[in-house]
Amino acid sequence: MEKIKITVLVENSTDNPLLRSEHGLSLLIESGPYTFLFDTGQGGVLKGNMSQLGVSIERVTHFILSHGHYDHGNGLPVFKKIKRRIPAFVHPLAVLPRYAVTEEEIRYIGLCRDHLRLFDSFEMLLKEDFAFFPLDERHFIGGHFAYENDFETNSGPFFMDPDGKVPDLFEDEIALGIKTQEGLVIVSGCSHHGIVNMAAQMLHSSGLTHIKAIIGGFHLSKASVVKQQKTALELKKMGVGMLYAGHCTGKTAFGVMEKMLGKKNVREIPAGMVFTIG
Repeated sequence: MEKIKITVLVENSTDNPLLRSEHGLSLLIESGPYTFLFDTGQGGVLKGNMSQLGVSIERVTHFILSHGHYDHGNGLPVFKKIKRRIPAFVHPLAVLPRYAVTEEEIRYIGLCRDHLRLFDSFEMLLKEDFAFFPLDERHFIGGHFAYENDFETNSGPFFMDPDGKVPDLFEDEIALGIKTQEGLVIVSGCSHHGIVNMAAQMLHSSGLTHIKAIIGGFHLSKASVVKQQKTALELKKMGVGMLYAGHCTGKTAFGVMEKMLGKKNVREIPAGMVFTIG
């Protein structure tokens, strides 16, 4: 069975003194003929961390942007030196402006507008909304996620306008699915639709019956303990084998998942971590 190798390039934390951390996510995923760069973080540490880890941008065969937030897509300039057109999975709506609007502040959290021209150098593969985009028999991109359960709802201060009148429905959110003999491997950036909602749809799309592992951010850092517990319980019911949790998951939620799924089944993913699945 072919193994999947994941190198954590950007994360909220690191235990490697040679690397830097930032609030963001970027993963190098090597599977079969593909080397995916999944997200790019904020852009402040990606290039340096790649250099320290001996990762060349020239190795990347495909780029995946999980959604259009600054902490996932503002490292795009790392592609400037590549002469060839990289196939890219970027939802068309990911380029739209996005804001976090609260009583205290209005903050722009979308992609840097100066970076958008870099998309012209990519081979953009996603032209419209979709739920399932296969690369081959094993690898696919999932999208058009729905809010199916009663505890993962579209909440938070996320809007498409600075006045806070148009909620961000995260229609641009996508995830990577990789089929293995032991089940489905899912990679998600922030899981704004809820990791249970997304995992259920990805599993259905794959035609498999078991989830071997889920990797990424689960957006539970500011969630209630009740929501964290429900999330962990549902993932346990789904029979998820391993959780590699980072970025926006949060320490409290991580502890809840450890308690409910078992410490050996839940791992943090600091920048610099390299692990294989399969």
